[in-house]
Amino acid sequence: MLRTAKGIKQIELADEMGVNQSAVSNWETGRNEPDNNTLRRLSEYFGVSIDYLLGRSDKPGPAPAVPQESAREVLAGEGVRILLDADANLTDDQLSEIVEFIKFKRRTENR
Repeated sequence: MLRTAKGIKQIELADEMGVNQSAVSNWETGRNEPDNNTLRRLSEYFGVSIDYLLGRSDKPGPAPAVPQESAREVLAGEGVRILLDADANLTDDQLSEIVEFIKFKRRTENR
């Protein structure tokens, strides 16, 4: 377990993540999973990929960067429909966050 390997107490990790100790305990026992924002922060804090945190990868290192062409293909035409269909359980707020993130990236990259 990453937390114990670093010698960190549950309460210390909870403070770092802005949650209570019971949330950390629930993640570790599998009763709950952290939300997406917390997963990102945990990934950065421990220096591992989100896939590793979720048990989808045995490699703790950061996920490899997606080539630009692949990202464009995913966001083009049918890719958008597939993405939205695959994540039909996203809330309206989550979808709005995605749209705002894309707008933000366009603004910051066009400077």
